[in-house]
This record gives sequence, C-alpha cells and structure tokens, in this order.
Amino acid sequence: MECVLGLTAAGSARGRGLGGALLGVVAETARSKGARLVRRDVIDGNPRARALCQRKGFRAVVDEPLGPLAFVFGFRSATRMELELWDRPGSPRRRREAAVRSQTRGGQARYGPARNRFRKALD
Repeated sequence: MECVLGLTAAGSARGRGLGGALLGVVAETARSKGARLVRRDVIDGNPRARALCQRKGFRAVVDEPLGPLAFVFGFRSATRMELELWDRPGSPRRRREAAVRSQTRGGQARYGPARNRFRKALD
C-alpha cells in the first residue's frame, strides 16, 4: 500500500507542532494498517521540513534532481526521506536502542538513579 502525502501550514500556524503531530498520526495509522515504511519527499527549498522529518526519525535516502523541470516546479531537487515502521534486526530503531543500552557510566546505565535502583532490584 502506498500513500502520497503533502503537508503545508499557513505562515501563522508554523512552529506550533502541527506538522510533527500530523507525521506522528500518519506513522501510527500506517503501522496499524501493516505498512513497513512511510516515505516523504522534501523539496530543497524547505530545510525546516527536512529537519522536522529527521527529528521524527526519518532518514534521507536519496536526493532526486529535477533537471530541466526545475524551472517549471520552482525547486531544483527533492530528498526522499523514509521512516521504517517495523523492527527488523539492524533497523535504525534497534541500532538506537542498542546504542542507548551500551552507554554506561561505571557499570550503571545512564537512565538516572531511580531507574538504576529498579534495574538492580530485578537482578
């Protein structure tokens, strides 16, 4: 299943978290429908959209130049960004979780004293 999604916000609505909330809803809906991936194309003239997608876990896959059509559309390229929704071994989510688990200080995980006491009680 594939869905094309275009997002835009009025100037007065920008910076209020609406885009991030909408991306979250899109990801959860896609996950509930069994999708493994959400793809979004971000044009080169919109660095805020690219930064938002990166904060939400999307990764840049490829930069696609428009070539001679750039004059028609008003931008030179679009970056394809993807968010993996499933937890296959080696997925970005699993790598991030493994990195967090491996960060230790003096044998204690870096989650704070309450979490460390809880973990010791379970051992």
